[in-house]
Amino acid sequence: MKTQGSTLLEKIKFFFCRYSFKEIETFSEAAVELTENVIFKGKHVGVIKVHTPYRFIHKGTIDGTLIVSEKSKAIIFGKIKGAIISSSVICLRKGCEVEGELITKKISIAPGAKININTEK
Repeated sequence: MKTQGSTLLEKIKFFFCRYSFKEIETFSEAAVELTENVIFKGKHVGVIKVHTPYRFIHKGTIDGTLIVSEKSKAIIFGKIKGAIISSSVICLRKGCEVEGELITKKISIAPGAKININTEK
């Protein structure tokens, strides 16, 4: 696949092509533990925990907490109001909106990402 001229999401899908992703719009429980690669497009109120070594692409809305385990990765295009706690990398992409607390080892913030975060504990 040629990535020149592709959208950012197409480039990310190309980069992660060695992974298969399950697209999810809703979770049936407030506390969710992900043990597979997920693209989330819906609204969730509660906690989402991404286990090692899985990937999480967020394009929806989360009111609550996102926990990302070590050697996992979260790429945020959507909205999060609450806390992000990560032992790994968080990528905030253009158009995302994050409000709340952020605790992470490493962060990537793209131009156009809207953030209002507290980094102190």
